[in-house]
Amino acid sequence: MPRKEQPLVPNGLPLVDFAIELRKLRAAAGQPAYRTLAAATHYSSSTLAAATGGQRLPSLAVTLALVRACGGEAEDWERRWHRVAAQVHEEAPRLPPAAAAPYAGLAPYRREDADRFFGRDQAVADLLARLERCAVVALFGASGAGKSSTLRAGLLPRLGERTAVVFAPGEDPWGSCAQALAGPLGRQAAGLRAELRGDPGALAGLLRELAVGGAGVLLVVDQFEELFTLCAEEADRAGFIAALCGAAGPRRRVLLGVRSDFYTHCSTHPDLVQVLREGVVPLGAMGPADLRRAITGPANAAGCAVETDLVAHLVSGAAAEPGVLPLVSHALAETWRRRKGNTLTFAGFQATGGLAHALANTAEAVHDGLTEPQRELCRQLFRRLTAPGEGTEDTKRRVAHTELDHAGSGLAEVVEHFTAARLLVADEHGVELAHEALLQAWPRLRGWLVQDREGLRVQRDLSHAAAEWHRLDRDPGALYRGVRLALARDWAEREQPALSTGERDFLATSQAEQVSEGTRTRRLLRRTRLLAATLVVLLLVAIGIAGYAVQQQRTATSRQLSAEARLLLGTDTEAAIRRALAAHAAASTEQSRGMLLSLANTPPEHSRALHADQQFVFAGTDPGVLDIQQRRLLLTRTPATVSTQGVQSARNSPKDANQLAYLYPDQVKLVDRRTGAVLATIPDPPEGASDLGLAADGRHVWLHAPGAAPRQRDFSTGAAGPTLPTRSQTIAVDRAGRLLVTVDQQGQVELWDAVTGASRGRGPGGLGEVRVLALHQDGRYLAVGGANGRTTVFDLERGTVASELADQGGTVSDLAYGIDPNVLVVVQQGRVRWWDSRGRVALTLSGDRADFLGVTFDPTGRVVLGVNGLISTVWDQWRLPLVAGSPITQPLAFSADGQTLRAGTGTHQLSWPLRPAGPFRGTPRPPLREVVVDREHTVALGPRGEGLVLWDLRQDRQLGELPASLGGNGALSPDGSTAAISTADAVRLYRVHDQARLADLPSGEIEPATGVVFAPDNRNLAWIRRAGPAVLWDQRSNREHVLGADHPRRVVFAPGGRFVLTVTDADLQVWEVATGRRTARLAVDRAHALTHALSPDGRTLVLAGAGRAIEVWDLPAQTRIATLDGPQPLVHLATWNEDGTVLATAGTDTTVVRWNLDLAAARRSLCEALAEDFVSAEGAPLPPSCA
Repeated sequence: MPRKEQPLVPNGLPLVDFAIELRKLRAAAGQPAYRTLAAATHYSSSTLAAATGGQRLPSLAVTLALVRACGGEAEDWERRWHRVAAQVHEEAPRLPPAAAAPYAGLAPYRREDADRFFGRDQAVADLLARLERCAVVALFGASGAGKSSTLRAGLLPRLGERTAVVFAPGEDPWGSCAQALAGPLGRQAAGLRAELRGDPGALAGLLRELAVGGAGVLLVVDQFEELFTLCAEEADRAGFIAALCGAAGPRRRVLLGVRSDFYTHCSTHPDLVQVLREGVVPLGAMGPADLRRAITGPANAAGCAVETDLVAHLVSGAAAEPGVLPLVSHALAETWRRRKGNTLTFAGFQATGGLAHALANTAEAVHDGLTEPQRELCRQLFRRLTAPGEGTEDTKRRVAHTELDHAGSGLAEVVEHFTAARLLVADEHGVELAHEALLQAWPRLRGWLVQDREGLRVQRDLSHAAAEWHRLDRDPGALYRGVRLALARDWAEREQPALSTGERDFLATSQAEQVSEGTRTRRLLRRTRLLAATLVVLLLVAIGIAGYAVQQQRTATSRQLSAEARLLLGTDTEAAIRRALAAHAAASTEQSRGMLLSLANTPPEHSRALHADQQFVFAGTDPGVLDIQQRRLLLTRTPATVSTQGVQSARNSPKDANQLAYLYPDQVKLVDRRTGAVLATIPDPPEGASDLGLAADGRHVWLHAPGAAPRQRDFSTGAAGPTLPTRSQTIAVDRAGRLLVTVDQQGQVELWDAVTGASRGRGPGGLGEVRVLALHQDGRYLAVGGANGRTTVFDLERGTVASELADQGGTVSDLAYGIDPNVLVVVQQGRVRWWDSRGRVALTLSGDRADFLGVTFDPTGRVVLGVNGLISTVWDQWRLPLVAGSPITQPLAFSADGQTLRAGTGTHQLSWPLRPAGPFRGTPRPPLREVVVDREHTVALGPRGEGLVLWDLRQDRQLGELPASLGGNGALSPDGSTAAISTADAVRLYRVHDQARLADLPSGEIEPATGVVFAPDNRNLAWIRRAGPAVLWDQRSNREHVLGADHPRRVVFAPGGRFVLTVTDADLQVWEVATGRRTARLAVDRAHALTHALSPDGRTLVLAGAGRAIEVWDLPAQTRIATLDGPQPLVHLATWNEDGTVLATAGTDTTVVRWNLDLAAARRSLCEALAEDFVSAEGAPLPPSCA
């Protein structure tokens, strides 16, 4: 029996009053048991009971979860919580300020902190030695390895009489360098900037001036990676790198501090390649001895001691971890504030939240002390202070005060609060994060950054462009135009951000100065091509990274080629494939394996060919045949005997697939595609005719000129047929040639018989300006692409809107239907998007390319062809990601035969056929709050009221209800035959079809947040005891195996049921189900927050989520096989099929990607693609690795 809750007596204390009010809310909800509330809130019953105990203030998240479960108003209770938190904060004892601590916290140690900087003596000695031999030296280290502290507090004090100039590049490297040189030279920064930028040799002359009469000069460029993350202009970046390398010489040294994940970025610049060969000093993780000195040294210097237990704990937890030093320094600074006398204690360290949570706790404490308006300012401030990574982790960004003038004193107070906590650094030049560790350690900040990543980049680009525009004296040439203006305007309208005065002025002026849409589009295409050409030129001149040994050279070459392949993905798939194959042939590295697997599984296109004209028309083909090289089997171009000059449009004849109609300005031709013979000619089409449509009889053709009445002509006689009584914006004919659709100048849709021209009724009206139509072959669905950017599908039989795709950024220029009426391909602003019209989200097929003019399906509906002026691109539906169109909320599951993949959204149960792949089949989700389903989606289990309901998914009806008194979590066996319910001290099994009680398993008290899990073979079950181990129960032997993991948070079976994975806060462990023996362990920080998928043989583990790409681990070797950089922005679900050959990952973009992780198969697939699917302009041979 649960213990009786102790009564609370009002005594005027805010905590007690708050707890009493929570109890009243629970009483008003019918006094539900805490165990019942735990199932609804996913917090343990002990946590919820403590929330109403009046001893301490529960967290806001626990409070709101409890309030919602009891039917309270969350907004009202959130205000109450903040009032109580403020009162409790005022009553808490004041801690001494962190500013007096001997530890720097997140900030780097400075030159004046040299007496309390410890642990990097060897690295400083290596730097001094390398500076004696090399003119340019680069210190490479992971984020959080202590590069800035090593340079400033370790190296600078040991330079003797040598002059040191230190700066970080920021968004304007020339200006930052000038600002740093101005003081030592006694000159004005503005003049120096102009001199440096205008003369490549000026920097060398200025350093010579500083070196005269002294021991020399050292120019230190800290946080060199900002040159790639913050400097927007490639010309400035390349020029600055050249100036740095050219300025070095005798008595003039240049030292770069670079984050190690930007090594590849550096290698693409020829001026830095020599530095990478000879001048690299790696800064690795501290060893135990150095880390011990770094922990105890500052405290000892301040006359304090550190408890032995605390030192041992930190050394064991942080040694050999490259990015952990900021977290250690911050935790120690907070521990120093809680010291006992002159001793930093382990208890004080634990009070901070420990290594994993101290930084987040500090940030949350500051955030909780803000008012609601200040919290919104805080969110916008921290998003501005972050530069989103492009293939790398996010980085911090210094923001000038002029960029923060929009919020007045309210923002100044926010900055002051976070600066006082040493989480931000503010000076006369601007504000920045104290360290990038905050980006990973503060979950709230990670959440802000995950939201609208594209908007984050738009905001950063807007800030930079506005600053540059003002710096250039408001030059009109620096204003936004075209796509950049559209993106910025759409983002500003959607997010309603607080823009600075300069940004508002810039955006308003850009909008006022924008030119016509045609001019904007042409300018965008020119810029895109120029950028692509520039990238290719830069990549072609990049050379392999040389090492000291042959294997190092091969590894460096492999990484370089992998980086080049990644950069080429958006512009030249063939070149990317060739570089990926060459990278893997040079050396099998994590990068080369990841690139090989990513290209084989998620290529940006499936075929490409060069051509001389834009008129491609698909001929009939077998859907099982996809021969891209022998293109006549798939599609046909204009025959060689027919001139392509001036062709306006081309269409297949519905009657004979071998006949093609071509529209020229002065005639219309009907051509036999096999021989090129002209079968019929119609002279003098209407002036301005731009499109045609063929009727079902193959004789009659409709000719359309925008703004004029469509006219019919007869190929057999040349005679004129009927002229429709409407002036149309555009026309469309269904594939069978039976129905003609027009849209008049007022946006009214009208339907006509395509053969006779007789009216067939009217469709929707009031559509405004329409750019393109697409009619499904059954004549029921009409897709309309408007100038407003929206794509709308109308059901012509019902006269209703079937679905709508919101504006994706520009005018819709083409539409195409396949066989499935739910699938539509949209070309918008030059990008090709695949849209399942049952959802609200479209899949972008074209990646970074934005130069497509048209799109069409092949007759089978399998293949999509996108065309621009020179290149045709083919996408094969069987290989595309599966699209849900709505967020996927239920786990992925392969059917037992592997032919189907299943999942669920908030409204539907989804099933995708896999052989071949196609759009999903959806059935409505049961009317239950939360559901679990079996593997084949035949039955569901979920709560309704106080009971648990079983639901037949195939007949969409209730099967029965389990006893309401159970109040526990439910699970279904994979075959759908058995339901398991966790009670107070047992797991109760029921037969699904008649709800008969089968057995009670003695489980002990189960952790409510985990519940019961069935093995895929239906034989074993697993659960986690409260504050205890995970347990396996064998139903055949009625015996349990206790798994020895400490405080597991989750337990997951591998497909097949032979192995099970336990997940804790610090690691993942694999256990053999038959024996309970542990077979592998992988240490991963915050492992419970990640997505996991264990292969059926228990040897391969996939991790994703929480800011990570998809990582593939070899568990016996304890090595990362590959990092998969797929199209999904964030993976939150993953699973293997039964034989371990296919991995499925679900992303927050509502897609599911299928991965074959066999490297040999990936290499064969890419070699076949080069041989069959990509036509090389130079006729390049296959790589040697394809032999």
